Amino acid sequence: MRPSPHGLTCRLDAPAKLNLCLEVLGRGSDGFHQLRTLMATIGLRDTLEITATGQGEPIRLEVLGHPRQTAGVPTDGRNLVVRALELLRDEAGVDRGADVRLVKRIPNQAGLGGGSSDAAAALLAAARVWELDWSQERKIEIGSRLGSDVPFFVGAIGDRSWRAALATGRGERIQPTPFSAGMPVVVVKPDAGLATAAVYQACQPADYAPADDPDRTQSVAAALAVGDWRRMAAWMTNGLQHAAVRLAPWLDRVRSAFDRCGCAAHQLSGSGSAYFRLFPTMGQVRIKLMDEPGERLRAFCSITFDDCFVVRDLKIIEGTSGLFVAMPSRKLTAHCGKCGMKNHLRAHYCNQCGGRLNESRVIKDADGRTKLYADIAHPINSS
Repeated sequence: MRPSPHGLTCRLDAPAKLNLCLEVLGRGSDGFHQLRTLMATIGLRDTLEITATGQGEPIRLEVLGHPRQTAGVPTDGRNLVVRALELLRDEAGVDRGADVRLVKRIPNQAGLGGGSSDAAAALLAAARVWELDWSQERKIEIGSRLGSDVPFFVGAIGDRSWRAALATGRGERIQPTPFSAGMPVVVVKPDAGLATAAVYQACQPADYAPADDPDRTQSVAAALAVGDWRRMAAWMTNGLQHAAVRLAPWLDRVRSAFDRCGCAAHQLSGSGSAYFRLFPTMGQVRIKLMDEPGERLRAFCSITFDDCFVVRDLKIIEGTSGLFVAMPSRKLTAHCGKCGMKNHLRAHYCNQCGGRLNESRVIKDADGRTKLYADIAHPINSS
């Protein structure tokens, strides 16, 4: 936190998450589906900066980043960040405003929790700049009113040791769980997204975990605590995956693509459409996805930041024998004049700060834009 000419300013990272295991237990008396899930943060993250303003001032939100991530993102009360700040202001009796700058990198409608993470970061940052001496428990309670995933992110952002947690109920009851070390993962984000409400609506009783089924989520958490990758792979599941495939049959082609390149332990994250696969070592990522001839999900790391390998400009195409990811150039020649970050040759916007790159240094795609389709990241940060 730092002072500014207008008031205190706080900047926080808002990480994405993966559901390493997700079991749907049925509908509760309140009509919401009851879950048992294990969530972990990944290196892909948004950045949120809040500056406190004077009494009677409104909450103003500016959203920056690649047009693909910011298109359709509202900046008024429909945005969860604004709703979080308005709720916090009402609960605390604060009469001050805030200027919020949000740099989006997490894809929307991906099952990666971007909106919930942004809201949690907003709660924590605003509590600092408005100088509220609130406990973490109280912030988590406020977060639970905004969305089922928000309490997890309040804990994960507020406490660096809290990077994985078991969640029950609607997902709002959180219990941090230990982990032994970071674990590489490949996350593929197809072009189309899925609305969370629609996926839950498509969920059928046949998708529910049987009452006499063993607690797979606890088993995955126990394996995660000791770094047993094979045990994790044996117990991983996502009870929403069948519902998501009913809505978007093309997701089954993503699953088949992972199968064809010899990948085990792969599944949808949350309600999708992001799909991921765990690996025991970074070397295995390179072997499975970069070095083996004839594989179906080839990828090159074009930039790195925060221990997160990021694949940009990957276009998913349908070939005669299945799903492919088109190969981008590996050159890094588009320099951001604002922060100095190297970006992919064809990038239009800086991956680090969201600033627009010099058009003279950019080669446009056939449709005049650059697309984000896949990320390679460390899901569980050991530092």
